[in-house]
Amino acid sequence: MEGSNKVMGSFLNCISPLREVVGGRVRWLDAEERGRLLDVGCGNGSFLDQMRHLGWEVAGVEPDGEAVAVARKRFGLEIFKGSLDEAGFSDESFDAITMNHVIEHVPDPIELLKECRRVLKPGGRLWVATPNIKSLGHYKFGEHWRGLEVPRHLTLFSPGALQSCAESAGLAARVCTSDRSAPWMYAASSLIRRDGALPGGSPRRTTPWLRMQGRAFLAREHGLFGPRDAGEEIVMVAGR
Repeated sequence: MEGSNKVMGSFLNCISPLREVVGGRVRWLDAEERGRLLDVGCGNGSFLDQMRHLGWEVAGVEPDGEAVAVARKRFGLEIFKGSLDEAGFSDESFDAITMNHVIEHVPDPIELLKECRRVLKPGGRLWVATPNIKSLGHYKFGEHWRGLEVPRHLTLFSPGALQSCAESAGLAARVCTSDRSAPWMYAASSLIRRDGALPGGSPRRTTPWLRMQGRAFLAREHGLFGPRDAGEEIVMVAGR
């Protein structure tokens, strides 16, 4: 677990919004490392394509048939259509596993984490991001908070709850929260509160005033005026 601890430590020590954005784009995987990477809920494969160009051997799992078709056609990726347990990967197959806003969609998060543990190599690591039910955004917007996303989100976590789930699955985990999505979440939640819904599911067009408010919200959430566990996302790094 030495390598995993090194990554966990470097992640938890990040202090600036810029570092959070940059690190989040590669799921906090060490730029010097290479290996076999699995992205669970890989969508259209754009992240896997990026990591393949950085030297990783990549694989993906995605239940959405349309997204799988895009990943295969646009990027030439071999993506399994279905769930992780249906994919039937061998034990200890991957050096790294990533799940970006996936665990909140599944009916049994602990079973999913157990399957991740099974296919993760000793010394490998699992990276998970999910909405934070204790975020400043949820406190501010309540039922209009974008992270609720009823009925698509089946389970929402606090940092402690996600860590407990990981430990129940036999994983050693560390968690913290990230505010990298705070401006986006502020804009989305503001529009939901105003209009009752988001056009197209995303706040693609916002006013300069709303963007300025979002940046101010990011500064507050980052800890200038509030606690550091109030970020919009929980980010967990775990290993066997």
